[in-house]
Amino acid sequence: VIGAVAGVGSARADSSHLKPFFGTYVGESLMPSVEMLPRDLRVSIRPAGEDGFVVEWQTTLFKFGETQRRNSQFLEFRPNKDGRPMYRAVPPDAAAATGASESALDGGSLAWAHVQGRVMRVHLLSFLEDGGYVLQSYDRTLTGAGMSLSFTRVRDGTVEQRLRAELRRVDG
Repeated sequence: VIGAVAGVGSARADSSHLKPFFGTYVGESLMPSVEMLPRDLRVSIRPAGEDGFVVEWQTTLFKFGETQRRNSQFLEFRPNKDGRPMYRAVPPDAAAATGASESALDGGSLAWAHVQGRVMRVHLLSFLEDGGYVLQSYDRTLTGAGMSLSFTRVRDGTVEQRLRAELRRVDG
């Protein structure tokens, strides 16, 4: 469940800086680890409402001798009330319908995005039962052919995982 970052109001903002990101991008990456795990990546960014956007991404992992594993994320963002290109994630309707907690301290996550030029940064902060945290950061940089992706997962100050990929635009 995604909780909101400070600034729960939503002023009408100029969203023209978002338009170049709208589209679907696909690619693959090798994940540095004990084994090189191939991953298929798909990212869709589209408008939401008058001034927000949705980022949906899917990662499919392939490991020799095992069934492929697919992970998906869907986040909807609305502008921060002060008009800066900072966005807060809005809780999904399903969470509200099931009464799931929207608080990061109750097992949810905080998510926010920032757009600066050709870079869209999305951060997800989750708190662990032992009081620790995990911060996932996705930098999506527009390129001539599509998008460059840089992902980092930090657990309690230690980088656990890094991933880089080049994604090509398949529609837009």
